Amino acid sequence: MKVIEMSNILTNFFPQLQKKPDSLLKPVESELSALEKDLKESLFCGNIMLDGIISYFFQSGGKRLRPAMVLLIGKAIGGEKAIPSVYKLALAIEMIHTASLIHDDVIDDAETRRGMLTINKKWDAKTAVIAGDYILAGALKTLTTIGTPAVEIFANTLNELCV
Repeated sequence: MKVIEMSNILTNFFPQLQKKPDSLLKPVESELSALEKDLKESLFCGNIMLDGIISYFFQSGGKRLRPAMVLLIGKAIGGEKAIPSVYKLALAIEMIHTASLIHDDVIDDAETRRGMLTINKKWDAKTAVIAGDYILAGALKTLTTIGTPAVEIFANTLNELCV
């Protein structure tokens, strides 16, 4: 019953969120602002190429609807005490979404995204795949802070393969 109710809430809520996000996002405004900064900072690794790609990709912004929904649901269900774990989940979800966009641009041989050259066009397809994989590894690494040690070992190994 709860899964069906949540699905109905999300189905009705998502179109509203796209139309007028500012008023609906007010309850998670501070978390979204922090998330924007943490997205880049948590992915910077000291590798000039990857750090450059991360800076480049995130300068175009984005709506951050996925993490917003996670944060809103987290607050609605768990209240303020749930926010630290829910915040990490929202961060990981945005990283996964970002990686999927980068990989999708390679598959589609896309020229631009959000008015800027795609990573596969500014650099090359192989570099874009590595960057997408690295961001996926970053999502896993973020999830390990709320998960088990086995996931952390896997995520760290995957992360090291990309650097």
